[in-house]
Parts: sequence; structure tokens; C-alpha cells
Amino acid sequence: MFSKCGLLYIACGLSLVAGCNTEPPTTPLRSEVTVSPSTVAPGGSFTVTITLTNETDRTLIFVGSSSCRATFEVLSGETVVGVGPNACTDDLARLSLESDETLTVDHPSVAVDLDDEPLEGGTYQIRAVAEVAEPEVIAAEGPTADLIVTQEETEETT
Repeated sequence: MFSKCGLLYIACGLSLVAGCNTEPPTTPLRSEVTVSPSTVAPGGSFTVTITLTNETDRTLIFVGSSSCRATFEVLSGETVVGVGPNACTDDLARLSLESDETLTVDHPSVAVDLDDEPLEGGTYQIRAVAEVAEPEVIAAEGPTADLIVTQEETEETT
């Protein structure tokens, strides 16, 4: 079950078995997203850096792939047209994020859609996505970052 809270999706995930705490935290889990370079050719390479800051008064537990604790979606308007990374390690790892602690992850990616076809020229928004398993669904806030895809692929000069 997902709850859209600002610009970051947070899931109760595995804690659904044990039940989720119904008391809301006093402050949110905050996300920051940067894209470098911010302008690429269709199918071009870029890196998304996601920083999550636990601004709640509780410890948060992330459970899932150790390589995909925080990932991203590529949006055109409200439509998800791409995701990243396309592959996560097949392991189950727990990570505690204490109050006021941050987690930063880098995801090298390419400007492709859900079918692995190069994105068409235009401006896309990159939104952070994460799963928190404990203690409850967290209201999160944070801006998106723009990814500009040029109209045509650029030819590399030798």
C-alpha cells in the first residue's frame, strides 16, 4: 500500500504484517534530488543523487534491496515514464535512519523510458521513491529535479 505524501512515496511494506503505528510523526522525512548533468541527449547518461533526511522524532527502518533503499521515477507531468535503477541487488537488508540522520545515494542512469527506448526531447521531473518498513507510513516532502532531454541525439566527435 502506497501513500502519496508530497513528492516522495513511502510504503509501510513489511510492517503490514505487524500493523502500522497510527500516530503520525511530528515532522516529515525530507527528500532532496539532484541530477547531473541536467541536460542530456535521448538515451544519454546522467546521475541522480537522492538525499533523505529523517526529520521525524523516531528511528525509521528501511527494508529491501541494499542497492535500492532510495530510488527515483521519471515523470512527464503526472505520468511515470521511466524509473531507475533498472536493476537492484537481490538481497534483503535493513537500514536504520535515526532522527536528524541523512542517507545519500547516487544512481547512474540513462535517459530511457519504461520500454528502454530513448526518452523524447523535453523536460522531465525526477521524483525520489523509497520504502520505509517501520514504524509507519511517513509523510514526506521534497522538490523534484528537472532532467532536460535534447530533441536529437548528439553525434560524438572523434
